[in-house]
Amino acid sequence: RKQSVKPIMMEAQNEEVDSSLVGNRSLSFAEALSDRQDHASGESSSIADEDDVHILQRIPNTAFGISMGLAGNANLWKVAGTADFMTNQMGLSSVNLVNSILWYIAVTVASMTMLAYIYKVIFHFRMVVMEFRHPIRVHFFNAPNLILILLSLGIPRHLGETSSDRISMQILFGISLVFQFCLTQVIYERWMFCSKEHSISEAKPQFFLSVIGWFLLTVLGEEVDITATWGISIPSFCFGTGCVMYIMILTNVFNRLNDFINSKGSPALILLIAPPSVASMAIDLLDGNPAESSVLAQMALGWALMLFTLLIRLIPTIATMPTELGTYWAYVFPMAAFSSACLQYAIWTNTFVSDILAITSIILATVTLCIVFCRLLYHTILCCQHKAQWGDPLLGITSNISKTNND
Repeated sequence: RKQSVKPIMMEAQNEEVDSSLVGNRSLSFAEALSDRQDHASGESSSIADEDDVHILQRIPNTAFGISMGLAGNANLWKVAGTADFMTNQMGLSSVNLVNSILWYIAVTVASMTMLAYIYKVIFHFRMVVMEFRHPIRVHFFNAPNLILILLSLGIPRHLGETSSDRISMQILFGISLVFQFCLTQVIYERWMFCSKEHSISEAKPQFFLSVIGWFLLTVLGEEVDITATWGISIPSFCFGTGCVMYIMILTNVFNRLNDFINSKGSPALILLIAPPSVASMAIDLLDGNPAESSVLAQMALGWALMLFTLLIRLIPTIATMPTELGTYWAYVFPMAAFSSACLQYAIWTNTFVSDILAITSIILATVTLCIVFCRLLYHTILCCQHKAQWGDPLLGITSNISKTNND
């Protein structure tokens, strides 16, 4: 009787595993495959050995925030080239030079990060699956797409003046649109039907990374006149989707902040500024009136300005060790987007006060970029001296070597 019961129990366990793999429709094939491998070989203990792998071999997807911040600043200085008060003070050639330098650096850093991540996909695929299944880290998979859009928007003028360049930009728009649509389909399905930790009711500031893409696509689509080319108002569709999702996430983030008191002053909170800043520029382009700034765009910028003054009072924390590579670069892109919106507003209104607001925001964005870069360089030096390391909370690796060893 015991021999007859044992096969039945094993069969029931196998059916339970199979049902758990196919029952959750939001899991990808890669996730299900990883679950089967984990169940078959019991690899859970191997995570503890991941700190032996070099950071370039286990590079987290948060590292894309570095090139995203650089690309955002490149786009900022491209917009600055259209402002008379900036070109009069610095000269058009100087402004374009800053734009070109930042753009080429962003392309280089993005390429290096992508190559390192491709290596991780090939040789450490299990880590990639862990990131994709994580309720927060999954949103960073949209970072390469955001970088592509920002690089398209911030491309130096001498590289994007011909009609063939315009066609290439439209192709890049199509690629970004498909990527944004496919990734958000997975994310939004999790929000609706997955466990509570994936639900939108548990939204955190990092969730905005899946929303910013809709507003950036609106700006890029209007820049390359995609509506006239394709015969359908894709930029308007993207903007509507972004607005609804932004409001839903914003409401849940504000409702949940009391549960995360330690997040006060964290880099992730600055992400709240990015969507309304980009939306402000998108509304002006959708308005189609080059003579004046849209009232709705001014309302969006006013909300971004209020959020900025609120968050800057929280005294951003940058002295502590970064939890993973790219942590503090969350300060950079939102500040660049906010400065771009202020600059665009100053160009439209052409008043002394708006010019001061734009110049002040540009100074703050530049200072933020320099401080975060110096913080990255300092931590890199500590890692070279074996006094620290690049951590990854998802793998249980801390940036403090002594703490890791004690654990």
